[in-house]
Amino acid sequence: FRISDTLNLSETTSGTDAIAQPYTVTTSWVAIPLGALASFKRIMVRNTDSTNFIQIALDNAGTNKIAKIVAGDANLITPDPSATLYWKADTSSVVVTMVANEP
Repeated sequence: FRISDTLNLSETTSGTDAIAQPYTVTTSWVAIPLGALASFKRIMVRNTDSTNFIQIALDNAGTNKIAKIVAGDANLITPDPSATLYWKADTSSVVVTMVANEP
């Protein structure tokens, strides 16, 4: 089974900042860094690891998980702008590429 599709998003936001950079996700729940962003409008996380997955949650205990990104995969999330997102790697640290913009 194979799906191939392309999605191009273009929008005008009131925010002025964006992030596009790699991060190392460790094996502890840590808030996803906002950098210069006041909040997230959209966040895309690509797992560059060849073995381990990461998880994204709405709390720092991983009780309310919203995504599992397996090795080599990516996920586009549109969270509530007031939410704090947390991430954690499975068994060893993982380098991800994160792209995000303000609302």
